[in-house]
Amino acid sequence: MTQAAGTGNPGQQYGCRTEDLFMIHALYRDAFGRAPGLVQRTDPGDAAKVNRVADHLHEILGALRSHHMHEDTLFWDKIEQREPESGEDVARMREQHRDIERRIAGLLDMAEAWRTDPRQKDALAEGLKRLEEKLLLHLDDEERTVRLAASRVLTQEEWSKAGELGRREMPKDRQLVQLGYILHCAPSEELRQGLWHKLPMPVRLAYRAMGRRAFRREWEALYGEKLPK
Repeated sequence: MTQAAGTGNPGQQYGCRTEDLFMIHALYRDAFGRAPGLVQRTDPGDAAKVNRVADHLHEILGALRSHHMHEDTLFWDKIEQREPESGEDVARMREQHRDIERRIAGLLDMAEAWRTDPRQKDALAEGLKRLEEKLLLHLDDEERTVRLAASRVLTQEEWSKAGELGRREMPKDRQLVQLGYILHCAPSEELRQGLWHKLPMPVRLAYRAMGRRAFRREWEALYGEKLPK
């Protein structure tokens, strides 16, 4: 780690590991990649499935909104101040977030309208597809540019704050299930194992005892896919 120029405490050491971003991005790539087809395949006459899918859409859209909000409030100003040459990349991230937020707001309303009238699913599915296209470009861009800047000029404590806030905001009854999604969607076995071994032992025990089974049930009910044992 090296001391960076710009604001911060004198003598503070900057530099952090940012590989965990690939884990959350993999989750979004999977969830939003599946979302348009999930809506289209849902039988309008199956009220329970419509409600399950609508709840799922609210959860993933809300999680993406929260993730971007934390980046906006915790990272961008610090990166701009400490590494001014990354200012153009940061400005592009801000604009992409604004565009995605507008889409999220519209899709949340559309998901509720679909819940009320499940026959009207084409517009929701198309809106989700357009969001996925924008989101994939944004995630790739962020991984190539500002993630690397963050690894140079943020402290590990500053970087990890976003994840800590995200966990605190998640309802307690969803935490183990969401852990299942993250582990399942991990982009590599190395990253999956890295996350698993960082978890406190009580969390690992709770996931093995209850969380894994709850996640598998939810995945199979949502997507109609049996997961390997």
